[in-house]
Amino acid sequence: MHMIHVFIGFLIRVCRPSSVRRQKGRIVTMCVLFGAIVGAACSSSPNVVPTQPASGTATAAAPTAAVSMAPVRPSSGCPGPNPSASGAATETIAVAGAQRTYRRYLPEHTDDRPSPVVIDLHGLVGNIDQQVAISAFEAVAARETFIVLTPQGAGTWNFAEDAANVDVQFITSMLDEVEATACVDTARVYIDGYSGGGVLASVLACLRGDRIAAVGLVSGIRRSAACHPPRPIPLVVFYGKQDVVAPYCGGVGNVPLALAQNLPRPTPSAPTCPPDNLFGVPPVEQVVGSWASADGCGPDPNVVQVAVDVEERDFGGCDQASAVRFFVIADGGHSWPGSKVQKEMSNSADGAIFRPATDTIDATQLMWTFFKGHALTGGTP
Repeated sequence: MHMIHVFIGFLIRVCRPSSVRRQKGRIVTMCVLFGAIVGAACSSSPNVVPTQPASGTATAAAPTAAVSMAPVRPSSGCPGPNPSASGAATETIAVAGAQRTYRRYLPEHTDDRPSPVVIDLHGLVGNIDQQVAISAFEAVAARETFIVLTPQGAGTWNFAEDAANVDVQFITSMLDEVEATACVDTARVYIDGYSGGGVLASVLACLRGDRIAAVGLVSGIRRSAACHPPRPIPLVVFYGKQDVVAPYCGGVGNVPLALAQNLPRPTPSAPTCPPDNLFGVPPVEQVVGSWASADGCGPDPNVVQVAVDVEERDFGGCDQASAVRFFVIADGGHSWPGSKVQKEMSNSADGAIFRPATDTIDATQLMWTFFKGHALTGGTP
């Protein structure tokens, strides 16, 4: 564990915004990569129940997702805003004495129906523009008529599972403001995150499960012993088995370890299962299994081959109509499935570290389909 604490301290120093602006490619690349590692290394998964794909039943197609029929809960901002307010805008709010920024995308409305909300979190020291391009959630929102909020981290995300966490306060205040100024369906607020954003989304699921109806995670996940959400949390996860940044089998990839020690960047090596040293980072299967167990799901997922390179593990029998769906990409790396931007990035030297993003599934569309099946009603999804 000593090595990983040294590694985390190094990242915190070099990944401050002022440091990143002074650095060139290798440091910038390192900072963008490692949110998932830092978050996972600072936690442990209680009551770990590894997923068991071999014990599931392979079928030809994924189960059809239902749409939640739970009643709409209009926010105080209803019946506004007017149609002229549609589109993207940058908003700023004061949180804990600092100005914080987020992007608010409002779809065009033809009526006064309250809109669902998706909060879209970028990687550890990524930014709004990167995440908007990677996830492309706004394009789906335009078709499906929901609001997208993309907050900007203050250098790095804070992963403390504590209500005093300034980023938890920021996301909560952002949601408060939007619910007061736009017409929101408060029963249908969802959150997703990429890499370190996935870790923060996990933290928010633990702390604000009273307001978040479902969660989507890509290449970043966490569930610590301190996680006690008020209800089972519906969860959909996407993870590549060839992730060399935050390896599927746990531990830390050879590239981040080398960069953390200021050594020459090695050629990314294939993940080892199990790794020689976990460095406090548990295997992804264990963390997903922990979420499924906490949701009261059955221990053996139904296994579905949804694409030539993608297997879905669907946990059933969960409490309060919750669900856990786990998409495992055989050749996937530290990337967002279906992202055209990351597909193009893989052709560059730095982008190659992420490994190619599969285009056989679309994580954004699959997330939205999953989200639509869950809503808050009387404290249950």
